[in-house]
This record gives sequence, structure tokens and C-alpha cells, in this order.
Amino acid sequence: MNKTAVTIELPKDIAEKLELLQQSYKKKQGVSITESTLIQVLISREFIREITPFDLNDYYANKEQH
Repeated sequence: MNKTAVTIELPKDIAEKLELLQQSYKKKQGVSITESTLIQVLISREFIREITPFDLNDYYANKEQH
């Protein structure tokens, strides 16, 4: 599986909220979650599940043309 690294600069208040989410997750689940995993989960929930099979077909069709 190929991985792509993305660097995200966050304002201080957002970074603090992420830290609170990490603490909440640890309290609720009993295990810690890394910041990068937490961000991946949040991005997936917000954007990736909105992608339909039709979107993917268009993406791959356009990719093959180039």
C-alpha cells in the first residue's frame, strides 16, 4: 500500500481541540490514538465517505487518460 504524507499546519486552538479529542478517546476506549490517526479518522468521516462509486469511476477514468 502506497502512503502519501501530508503536512498540515493547525492554529493553536485547533491543535488544543485535537489534544482534547485524543484525551477523550483514551478515556473512552482505554487506549491512546496518535494525532495522525485521529486526523485520518476525522478526514475520512468528513470527506471520504461522501465519495460515491461513480466519483471513483470518474477519477480512475480521468487518471487513465493522462
